[in-house]
Amino acid sequence: MTDFKVITPDFVKLHISTSKDDISFNEKRFPKDLTISDLKGKLELITGGNCNTMQIEVYDKDNKLVCTLAENNALLGSFPLEDGMRLHVIDKFCIRNELDYGDVEKFECSEEEYSKKSDSVRAFLMKNKFGKIFKFKGKTYFECPANYGAFVKPYNVECGDFPEEDYDLNEEI
Repeated sequence: MTDFKVITPDFVKLHISTSKDDISFNEKRFPKDLTISDLKGKLELITGGNCNTMQIEVYDKDNKLVCTLAENNALLGSFPLEDGMRLHVIDKFCIRNELDYGDVEKFECSEEEYSKKSDSVRAFLMKNKFGKIFKFKGKTYFECPANYGAFVKPYNVECGDFPEEDYDLNEEI
């Protein structure tokens, strides 16, 4: 009887999604000798779910359920995982949503009130002559499209009568 060897890469590249969000996180590489409990610990840092209560489902590239990673002592390589598959983390207990500020009361003030403040970013930029402020004491010096104008120091300006640049010179090369 002949011994067969299955040779596969040591790492698998998987996408991660949660039941809380419809988006999937970036592709992450996991070693195949990682236990499912260790994988849950890593996913806890990425998704915010609790590793003790989370369930992990594996979906293929066509979004069809392949398997569920249920046994914590099993190795990741013992499941039929391939590069590009998606781990979907389900955790009804504790998925934190720290970036959702929709219910938080926000500080708001009008443009006029903000311009009067002396400790604002705008006041700092104007005081130190930084940023894209083309006004000085209420007078507009010039108007131009975005990324086309700036106040510069005289030694950075080159004056002269220059011919118009011909951008078609490189076509013959």
